[in-house]
Amino acid sequence: MAAVFSGAGSGVMPADDITGRSNRTVRSSCLSILDAAYRLLSSGQVGAGMELLMGRLTELRKGHDADEWEALFQTEAIGHPITRLIFQDPFTDHSFRKPRGYPGDAALLDFIYGFTPMPPGTSAMGTAVFEFNRERQAPRSVRSRAEILAREIDETAAQTESPRILSIACGHLREAGLSKAVMEGRIGEFIALDQDPLSLAEVERAYASRGVRTVQESVRAILAGKARFTGLNLVYAAGLYDYLSERVAARLTRLMFDMLAPGGRLLIANFAPCLNDIGYIESYMGWKLIYREPQEMIALARDIASSEWKSHRLFWDEHESIVFLEIIKRRQINVPVTLSPGLKGVVVPGLNNLTIAPGIVTGWQRGRTRSRGKGHGKANGDGGSNGAAVA
Repeated sequence: MAAVFSGAGSGVMPADDITGRSNRTVRSSCLSILDAAYRLLSSGQVGAGMELLMGRLTELRKGHDADEWEALFQTEAIGHPITRLIFQDPFTDHSFRKPRGYPGDAALLDFIYGFTPMPPGTSAMGTAVFEFNRERQAPRSVRSRAEILAREIDETAAQTESPRILSIACGHLREAGLSKAVMEGRIGEFIALDQDPLSLAEVERAYASRGVRTVQESVRAILAGKARFTGLNLVYAAGLYDYLSERVAARLTRLMFDMLAPGGRLLIANFAPCLNDIGYIESYMGWKLIYREPQEMIALARDIASSEWKSHRLFWDEHESIVFLEIIKRRQINVPVTLSPGLKGVVVPGLNNLTIAPGIVTGWQRGRTRSRGKGHGKANGDGGSNGAAVA
């Protein structure tokens, strides 16, 4: 089966160039995969054809970095006649077209959750490809992620009466429909934040009667300090971190932690690079993510001092393709501070300004006079005899 080679034969690279020969070899391998998968799909063997296509494309993808993949494979994948079969699947077609202007939108995820039925007129081929796609590792993990978030919401409501919760980049907030606490009206305040007005309109339609309040803001507004929240018992981001650079993700993690009330919980999720369909997702779906290993998730909390958190853990979703980072804020932060004569206040890393009350300083100075030569006076922010008030 012939393929469309965009840019082939342009003469950009000399014929005897080693890299050029390597590129042609890879393109030939890609073409043979597409041809074989096309033959299977055309003969009605949709499962076998999709299995071959996804598995072999991912093997090629994992052997090259993102730029090489873009240059060497994607043109061949999109230009091949198999595309006419693949794009009959409304899920794949929607992802590639990006009708809302960005990848992985909430309408796309509703195909995975089962909220969006097959459009009228969808072909038998399109339906078969969709049913195959919907049961792959990534969609199963997306559904598992929603279930995990619902459990976290319910656990928060069990621990705190009428808790305050914030979901950042909430999409259609489908985890709310899986939460008993939300559906029974046991959440004090549930803030659903997203920059997409269409997503928020669906959240209001589905969950406003359950006490969910929508806020149209971007992550950039949070980073700039224009959108601020405090005293939250749970703040989480489901799919947002899949699109954030390391620097932005670390900064947002710090800010989200600062939004928590003492004892509050921070939860973020990110796809890991072990995902077995990366080749198909990045080519035919045009859906590119920033994947993170578990150790990279831990690094996102580097600006949160150990004295600030009570627990700090990683865990996987049921299908082991999404990593979760959970951090619980301490109810009382114990930071030893050594006082010196005339000290008015100190700055402790990871905390706001720590101000020592004048009465404490006076009492300490008196004690220091009485015990001179017997040791150094200290004030601990732990409720002891020499306390410290956090401003």
